[in-house]
Amino acid sequence: MADRVFIEGLAIETCIGVYDWEKEIRQKVVLDLELEVGLATAGASDALADTVDYRAVADRLIALVGAARCELLEALGESICDCLLSEFALRRVRLKLSKPGAVAEATNVGILIERRADGVSEA
Repeated sequence: MADRVFIEGLAIETCIGVYDWEKEIRQKVVLDLELEVGLATAGASDALADTVDYRAVADRLIALVGAARCELLEALGESICDCLLSEFALRRVRLKLSKPGAVAEATNVGILIERRADGVSEA
């Protein structure tokens, strides 16, 4: 099993939705992330420079998602994964992107995607 850093429950307000009224308001989305990265070097060195800085990742996503204007979670999810894979030394990103309240009868709805740094998609 590969090493991973995770961030759970990162709540960010953004402009997302297909309906006209949704394009005029900000709604909460919630991100759960698994970031595949080698951790052995950081484990031996105890140095932040040898791992992925989850505070830096969270700050980048707060800025990215907060400024986004998407209709679909799918588009926002791709943007998030593209950003993380291009700006951080990651092998793979697994993202659960939720939009609480989007379906009144459901506890939660959203998407779950994985993207790899080498561009090979998972089937």
